[in-house]
Amino acid sequence: MKIITGGTEYAVSGKPTIRAGYIRIPLAAVPETLGDTVQIADNSGAVLRDITVADYLRWYTSDSALIFTDTAAATEPTAKEIAAAEAARAEADAKAAAIAALPDKVAAIETAIDDLTVAILEG
Repeated sequence: MKIITGGTEYAVSGKPTIRAGYIRIPLAAVPETLGDTVQIADNSGAVLRDITVADYLRWYTSDSALIFTDTAAATEPTAKEIAAAEAARAEADAKAAAIAALPDKVAAIETAIDDLTVAILEG
């Protein structure tokens, strides 16, 4: 099996995966650029599938495979996003510490109520 794109043939090295919004084609060598279409063909040249590159959000190569997907590429967080995440984490840590201290505070309040109750009853 092979793919044909931009007038160049590339040998397919495994079974392609084809799902809605995703195609993965393992290749012996991956192309650096693609034509407008990629054809999956058998060894005699009979086209088994035509893939229009523009029909997918993006294409890329990974681990000797050509991949078409409708999923956007992951992006690195910006400095502003990192700072916001760190601030949110610090706030969450502060809230967790306050919650962890609640049993001691409740115990102190209960002790104070007991002391006041005794003082009132003794008069």
